Amino acid sequence: MYKDKQVRRAKLINGAQVKHAKVPGGSDHPDGAEEKLVIDREGNILDRPEPLHAKKASKDQPKGDPGKKKSGAEAKVNGETEIPADFDELKSRLEQYVGLNQSFDVIFREMVFGGQKTGIFYYNGFAKDFVLTSILERLSYADQVRREEQHHVRRLTRDESGHLSEEKERKLDVIKLFDEALIPHIQVKKTDKLKEAVDNVAMGGTAFFFEGHKEAVVVDAKNFPVRTTEEPALERVVRGARDGFVETSLTNVTLVRRRIRDPKLKLEIMQVGTRTQTDICLAYIEDICDIELVEAVRDKIKQVKVDGIPLAEKQLEEAIFNKKWNPYPMVRFSERPDVVSAHLLEGHLILFVDTSPSVMILPTTFFHHVQHAEEYRQTPIVGTYLRWVRFVGMLCSLFLFAALVSDRVFTGVEAGGARVYRPAEAGKNPAARPVSDR
Repeated sequence: MYKDKQVRRAKLINGAQVKHAKVPGGSDHPDGAEEKLVIDREGNILDRPEPLHAKKASKDQPKGDPGKKKSGAEAKVNGETEIPADFDELKSRLEQYVGLNQSFDVIFREMVFGGQKTGIFYYNGFAKDFVLTSILERLSYADQVRREEQHHVRRLTRDESGHLSEEKERKLDVIKLFDEALIPHIQVKKTDKLKEAVDNVAMGGTAFFFEGHKEAVVVDAKNFPVRTTEEPALERVVRGARDGFVETSLTNVTLVRRRIRDPKLKLEIMQVGTRTQTDICLAYIEDICDIELVEAVRDKIKQVKVDGIPLAEKQLEEAIFNKKWNPYPMVRFSERPDVVSAHLLEGHLILFVDTSPSVMILPTTFFHHVQHAEEYRQTPIVGTYLRWVRFVGMLCSLFLFAALVSDRVFTGVEAGGARVYRPAEAGKNPAARPVSDR
């Protein structure tokens, strides 16, 4: 009884009555008859038996027919490739493009909702289980929602023309129905390009394909493996915030947005790497930061042509500045959201690189590299004093020891108005002694 109920739900979206399929080995299907979708108890589409007349036609077709349709492996997927309406062609393209049925984490599950055959495409490690479960529970009411939408179409048709038009009755926008009424999620968008759908899935989303339609609905329900926002080990403070950046750029951007609620704070997203497609985020305050600097950095990032930047911010720095023999740092790195927020208010440009907790701050000078987050937690007098103590300590470490050694070891002799230093006494080199004397 349960199986019969599931089979009755497998109807075509255009409302046509579906004929029963004969069991394999029986007589041929009558002309014009369509097969009933065969599903299991979980709602998965099972492979349908191929009609006998289709098998006969395939046998009669000569090999190497020029009119034969190209397979998905022969077709190249690019930015302009449309989504195939047929699921067999779609799966062939996905096999060629992303390794469907080859990579164990690439999933394409076929189900039926409201008589509409639906394909759910996602990467297993990125899927957020409780969000997708909530969506599937909502999609189980597709039959009821579809009947209400068709009743609404009939009522509007009668009000406008006075009689029911069968052609207008069947004009039900399936994509719009699923997007606006059946998918309870806040980050949803539609696309008709296969590459865009695959790229969104590679970033953690889930794509819903509908057989007979060349559009897909992409749901941003991602779940990255990420650690907690703990305090960074290199920038610990006695007083202050204990949170720090992590390897997920969205979390890092949220930590900064929480501290700076200015609508002038702009966050631009870019991608670097033809293979890794790493997300790069440019953060700046529009009316404080130099716009020419933002445009210059943006143009340099666009000119980066590499396979990928798996080492994140360090590879990006080398690609942008292209310094060969300059040993001095050109940017400052920080893992503290409060430090980055303070630099944003000073007019700096911030670069977030996905998969890295270190954030790039530019432009920087020598004095930016000797600052510490603890100084921001002190009064101006104490903070300034601590900073000058640090400067004096650096100068002493560079010059004071060398001056003391030269004063003790060398003696000055006036020679022609100039003071010349020479050793006070002849030194002895232990390495010059014979081996027997050692």
